[in-house]
Amino acid sequence: MRAIKTNIMMLSMIVVLTGLSAGLVQGQIVTSLQDNPQGPARKGIAQTNPGFIMFRGLDLTEEQRQQIVALYKQSRVDSKTYRQQLLPLRQQMMALKGSPSFDEAAVRAIATQEAQINIELNVIRARTESASYNVLTAEQKAKLEEFRKNRRWLVKGMMQRRLPD
Repeated sequence: MRAIKTNIMMLSMIVVLTGLSAGLVQGQIVTSLQDNPQGPARKGIAQTNPGFIMFRGLDLTEEQRQQIVALYKQSRVDSKTYRQQLLPLRQQMMALKGSPSFDEAAVRAIATQEAQINIELNVIRARTESASYNVLTAEQKAKLEEFRKNRRWLVKGMMQRRLPD
């Protein structure tokens, strides 16, 4: 049971980090409806930056889109040094995993450094999402909460199907 929980936690962390990395690294953001006449739900900010998926279907105004794009661009700038610090740590961790003897102290030291960096990246992400949320109107916020509620139900159902009886 502990192994299952550990695997679920690891999978969750990988999903979060992958989404965050992809969202922060991605440089192509559609910034006007001119670039995509169908709007963001078809192709645009939601597809070119995973962080924008939460705004899909909210009928953002052009001004809201520009504000949110600016927030995500700033988050990429804010997180760049942290993302750059993670790569050598991951390489060091891989080298330790492949060594003939297990050095728990070294693994813990690297894991601690990674954790601190991930804390900073999560704070940047949360700050960006919070600021983006506050750009929305009350109606858009209510619609977003409904989307989130439905997503939680869907994710919970997927996780229950994956767990053994």
